[in-house]
Amino acid sequence: MRQRFFILFLFFVLFYHSYSQNIKFTHYNDNNGLSHNSVRHIVQDKKGFMWFGTFSGLNRFDGYQFKNYMGATPGKNKLYNDDITALELDEESDHLWIGTRKGLTLFKMDTHVFTTFFHKNNDPNSLPDDEVRSVYVDKFKRVWVGTKTKGVYLFFLKENRFEKIKLKGFDYVKEIFEDKKGNIWIGSYEKAAVAKITMDAKGAIVRINNYTLSVPYSNIKNPYLNFIYEDAKSDIFVGTREGLYKLDKASDQFVNLYIENKQVRGALGPYFLSVARASDGKYWVGTLGGLLVCNQLEDIQKGNYKWYYSILSDDTSLVDNLISALYFDASGVLWIGTEDGLDKYDPYENQFTLNKDISRSIGNQAPRIRGFAKTYDEKVIVATYHNGLFISNTKGSTPLHNTGKDIASIYSNDGKIFYCGLWDGTILVYNYSTNSSREIKTGFEKSPVLPLERLETIR
Repeated sequence: MRQRFFILFLFFVLFYHSYSQNIKFTHYNDNNGLSHNSVRHIVQDKKGFMWFGTFSGLNRFDGYQFKNYMGATPGKNKLYNDDITALELDEESDHLWIGTRKGLTLFKMDTHVFTTFFHKNNDPNSLPDDEVRSVYVDKFKRVWVGTKTKGVYLFFLKENRFEKIKLKGFDYVKEIFEDKKGNIWIGSYEKAAVAKITMDAKGAIVRINNYTLSVPYSNIKNPYLNFIYEDAKSDIFVGTREGLYKLDKASDQFVNLYIENKQVRGALGPYFLSVARASDGKYWVGTLGGLLVCNQLEDIQKGNYKWYYSILSDDTSLVDNLISALYFDASGVLWIGTEDGLDKYDPYENQFTLNKDISRSIGNQAPRIRGFAKTYDEKVIVATYHNGLFISNTKGSTPLHNTGKDIASIYSNDGKIFYCGLWDGTILVYNYSTNSSREIKTGFEKSPVLPLERLETIR
């Protein structure tokens, strides 16, 4: 079934969105020391360490090696449960909050001490449900905890006390998010979908607004929710298993940004699982069908995006199409959690692509490039040592002019006349407009003319 889906998915991508896989991903998995290949949560601490929550264990990565934190670790100071369901870093307190299927765990990063909080039958202040699904630390440094069956709670660490937030229908709390105004958004599914909690300046709740998510052309209500997100325009988006939603500010209702094309919609899931914004302002969106990159999240509905996906024959493509987690670290590197391993995309390592056009033009030999110069019509002339000049544009590089002389350097002030220093001590003046050339003797016989600058005074 997986193979059939992949073939159909790949066929459609190539037919409908013919984006080249022009970026490369580095892969990490259990062979590299990762405790489990299902990576679902990612954060970075103030020391630069990357932390990954997986289906089986917590991992710290220093750029070279993974350190695993597991329940099977000898001693008492350890995780109680390995299935990481939530990961939240309180950088100011140096606390890492870890949601698991068996308790809420606090990891104090300065002392490396684990403390796990469980449900206690005779203690009304204890964690009501051991299965934690979401954790968030708000601007008041309060810890919000979402459970699988008992709703959402505020946890007061100093008092070791959980306090219920009453939200009707919000039993399974998958997501907790705080917007720029300090509103807390709660995400669930089936009985309820989204709640917005408005608070006063001291953090007291003053109003709760509930929202329903409807699916176009369907009777489905409140589909499974994966994330709540605020973009740079302060618009609120919700990613679900039935597509991407945007809060319409005029009507105060969530609208499904429905993808009408059935093939695209099916190839994406339409599961919208994760989202992150790069330093250049572009949004990276994780789906069941790979990664989408767009200028605005609304562009996805219009089909305006780049699509990156796993290709079995390409080891540098995504390792898996199910993108559970996305995180840009402090250096701008994107970390990608999938169900089949961890991927890394470093934009600074992918700025160059190999161009073999010149090599093919000279019998597949390696050209000796001596310089580049821009033309007035936005093309680039490439000067080679023994094979003359080539013209390069977005379509590739082709031979332009060759007198058989060995070129040492190239310069142009206006993009029309190009001065090429030759190894025999002369200068080749090339006219781009007429594709003709002439030579000027400098008096330096058999001495290469290397750096050239502003030679337009030569006649």
